[in-house]
Amino acid sequence: MSLARVVVTAQSNGALEMLQRRVGGILKGLAHVSKIYPDQYQIGKVNPDLVVAYAKGLRVEEIKSWYPGKPFIAVELVIHSTGIRSIKQIAEDKIIGIVAKHRRCANYFLEEITKSISLNNRLVTGCFDDVNKSISADVYLISGEMEEDTKNRALRVIPSHKLVMVSRTISPYSAAELINVTYEINREKKERGFVGYRRAVEA
Repeated sequence: MSLARVVVTAQSNGALEMLQRRVGGILKGLAHVSKIYPDQYQIGKVNPDLVVAYAKGLRVEEIKSWYPGKPFIAVELVIHSTGIRSIKQIAEDKIIGIVAKHRRCANYFLEEITKSISLNNRLVTGCFDDVNKSISADVYLISGEMEEDTKNRALRVIPSHKLVMVSRTISPYSAAELINVTYEINREKKERGFVGYRRAVEA
């Protein structure tokens, strides 16, 4: 039986690598998981059984439109257990800055953090250009899957001793959805293969 062909896509290299790694682990033995950059998409060149993207990605609706009629899962992310431990080690009297490349991404990152962790700290959000201008904090959190050049950009405005890299992972709900949809795809592929085999025998 041929396994489901799953394609993951994301806007940045770091997020794409993270998604491929996480989705590949969840669907190990159930699917072939490959990656594609949004700007490398070409109609007719990719024919996946399932497309996976980050639910809060800047281009998620555009990506979905590339694959009309195809199953599409926009996965939610939560803070990885290692990230939770790192954040909980920050003293409660410290101001925590949550920063990203774009303010919208920083706000989504804040949402993921507050869903995963109960904090009494004062929290501020912004993009890298806001650091030391409109926002100031004792400790800054950035997403662990950022591209290397973005991390370097963060280090230009934030001292390394104030920077905490926070890893994320796919939420249990999204993981369950990935597994359920992939099982259904494989079941349908198996049934189509059996029907084709019967027709060939009967011919």
